[in-house]
Amino acid sequence: EYLQGTRGGIGNKNPISGNYGVNNEGSGDMYAKGANLLNTIRSIYDNDELWWKTLKDYTETYRHKIITTEETENYFNAAISYDLKPVLDQYLRNAALPSLQFRKKNGKV
Repeated sequence: EYLQGTRGGIGNKNPISGNYGVNNEGSGDMYAKGANLLNTIRSIYDNDELWWKTLKDYTETYRHKIITTEETENYFNAAISYDLKPVLDQYLRNAALPSLQFRKKNGKV
């Protein structure tokens, strides 16, 4: 319920990730949209024990270090052997809301 409540405050005007090397912080949506991103990744994991272990290991691995977005993406991808790039691209690098698409099991729309 909390996360659903935060969604109304997301403006989706700019991507969360700013341009590197040009003192560009990205969107102010980073907090609410970032929380929803983490919740989406948690649902993709579909294993709370692994999710919480991954978060703990991530913070221990990178404590007191400066890292890149790519290092973070690779870390979470490796933990579940899954390519999170489409989800991360949508949340971090695109401002607009995605359109919902689905396919039936036989591959037809």
